[in-house]
Amino acid sequence: MAVDRPIIFSAPMVRALLAGTKTQTRRLLNPQPQRFEVAPGELCDLTLHYGEGEPWPRITLGRVITRQEVRYRPGMRLWVRENWKPHSLYAHMKPCDMPQAHVFYAADNAYAPSNTPWVPSIHMPRWASRLTLTVTDVRVQRLQEISRGDALDEGCPFPNMAAGPDPCDWYRDLWNQLHGAGGWDANPEVVAVSFTVERRNIGAADPRAAALAQAAGALTSACAAFIDMAERFRQRNARDWAERAEAKQAECEAALTVVTAAARHGAADA
Repeated sequence: MAVDRPIIFSAPMVRALLAGTKTQTRRLLNPQPQRFEVAPGELCDLTLHYGEGEPWPRITLGRVITRQEVRYRPGMRLWVRENWKPHSLYAHMKPCDMPQAHVFYAADNAYAPSNTPWVPSIHMPRWASRLTLTVTDVRVQRLQEISRGDALDEGCPFPNMAAGPDPCDWYRDLWNQLHGAGGWDANPEVVAVSFTVERRNIGAADPRAAALAQAAGALTSACAAFIDMAERFRQRNARDWAERAEAKQAECEAALTVVTAAARHGAADA
């Protein structure tokens, strides 16, 4: 199912996305699911249930499928919102009324018109977004269940070395900065979302799809050429050469089938 939604990131996290070091994000579940005891001192599992025909997975407590939805699912796309500002010519306009012109991003720490105020990320229009995420995995867990590898995928700037700092400590500090002192110690239930990152607007043509379409066109032309070549060889009684042309035609048709399937799969994922 094709679903596109916005998602907000702070300037440091946008820089991590641009650098390719951030491929996960964790968001608070709201409301917080209340796990119940299944045995003395043992709480029920918290999982996700994907119901047939349902747009979103639902929280499952033990064997109980609740009505609470988690509005992320593999295959959906997210367009990133970040702090930005338009050219001063359009600063007097509402974001929804601005023309699709060049904008400046706070995360870049680069030149931007000083007489134009920064616009909060919540007000970034879809056309101004420069990053598109495709969700690959969705999990629900306690915040402190994050692993060292997960913390690195959250954008931790230092390597996961056995003798070095623990990436989870970095993520703990980041979480407390975003959610206030004690946010980590509360150990809330979160949704962990994994994704791939593309440096393009969500409405821009996918360069992979364009390349596949170009390849399909070239293979179609090659098939036609080999068909014509085989026919010409037959007319000249050059059977061996005709068979070679037909073999090449079959190879092109097989490759065309693969490319066409890849293009269709990519469109379905989008």
